[in-house]
Parts: sequence; C-alpha cells; structure tokens
Amino acid sequence: MFDKNVHDGRGSATISVDAFSRSRFHNARRTRFSHDEFRSLFPARHICLRHIHVRSELLQRRTTVYTVLFRVGWQVTAWCSVPSAGIDLPVCQATDEDPSFWLAHDLWGSEPAAGTPYLDHRTNADATHVLCYGHHLMGVGGMFSVLQRCHEQEAFDRTLADGLLWSTPGSGTVRMQPLCASVVDMDDASVQRFDFEGTRAFRSWLDGQLRRSSAKATDATDTARGASRAVTLVTCSSDLAGQRERTVVTFVE
Repeated sequence: MFDKNVHDGRGSATISVDAFSRSRFHNARRTRFSHDEFRSLFPARHICLRHIHVRSELLQRRTTVYTVLFRVGWQVTAWCSVPSAGIDLPVCQATDEDPSFWLAHDLWGSEPAAGTPYLDHRTNADATHVLCYGHHLMGVGGMFSVLQRCHEQEAFDRTLADGLLWSTPGSGTVRMQPLCASVVDMDDASVQRFDFEGTRAFRSWLDGQLRRSSAKATDATDTARGASRAVTLVTCSSDLAGQRERTVVTFVE
C-alpha cells in the first residue's frame, strides 16, 4: 500500500543542496563526520529556507553532500534530480521495521518535519523498478509538488522535458527518459511491482502502465520496448490532505 501521508499542507519547505555536482557525488572520498559536526554544517535554522546552502567548512573538506550524509549514518541511498522540474534532492531508504519513517523526519532523523523523499522499503536505489515517494507541499511548493499535474499531457511535456538524473553509489549517475504518468488509487497494486521474471516480464509491466496512463512520451511504446529499469516518483494528486489519489510518474533507462 502507498503511504497515506505523501501529501503535506503544513508549509515546510523542501531541503535541497545544490553546491555540488550530482554526477560526482558517488565516487567522492568518504569522510566520516560526527553527528554534532554534521549539524554544525547544516544549522537547524536553515530548515525553514527553500534551499540549504552548504557552508564553507564543508567545501574546504573537499567532499560531497551525499558522502557526508552517508557516512554519518543516515539512510541516504540516492540523489534525485529532475532539472526542468526544479527537483534536486537526496533520497533516503525506508526499512521494513518502519516503512513510513521518512514521511515526517528530516535528514537528521528529527521531527516534526515535512519529511524527506524516500524509497519504498520493498525496493532499493539500483533495483529494476524503484518506487520513490515525496510530499506535495500545498501552498509553498517544493519536494515533489511540481509533479502533481504531470498526469496531464501539457504539464508532463513541460515539466519533465529534461528527464531524470538518478544517482547512486553503485551505478553512478544515469539519465532516464520520462515514459508516462497517471493518477492511481493509493492501494493500486500494479504500480507497486518489484519482482520480475526477466526483461520480458519487466517490459510487459511497462506496457501495462502505458496503456492506462493519461500522459506519455511521444515515443513511449518504442522506449518501453528497449527499457532495462525504471524509477517511479509518487506524490499526492489533490491539494486536500487525506485524499487517496496519487500522481505516479515513471522514467526509464
């Protein structure tokens, strides 16, 4: 089941660190930081800002934001960037023990907060199908809010024009093409598919997603036939909290 609270209307801003190139974060030198040291580089007062700007101390260490987060123990597992949508965010990994933890926790594991983009606990950042959740922050924007209307063809074409840059330590940075988008119920089982018996089964699943989508790429059918993996971004479709509809946007490599 999709997490029930992917929508958040409390007005907290997104956390975005844009001082480093996401194309280099996965192979940076690993440097260990203590919890207090990390927080001193990212003061709590910055949470209320639209962007967190990395302080000079971090730059002088010649490391990357991802490396810092990874080494101090937070479950940051990927970096999600959709340039034409203004999305540029670290992504955490949910666990079986607490699959909804990141809905209301920031990168320091503190609450209350607007949450952090995170992967479904049944998948991982390098899986054949990655399912990634992010809040729709009503009123202030940020997080995955801009994806809300991408089930409409005009918004799909405009917002996703540059595709998705998906970065992980294991696979580096991969550019994925937008394939399709739709609105589904929060209990929709088809989107929550993670196990495939080979490439043919995976591409058949993609074809099924295409058939029921309300917005798609012009060459979507051919793109799906050659795809090897997919990342689906999920956010709430409604401006009203507590609704069941979810906008799902699928990118493929």
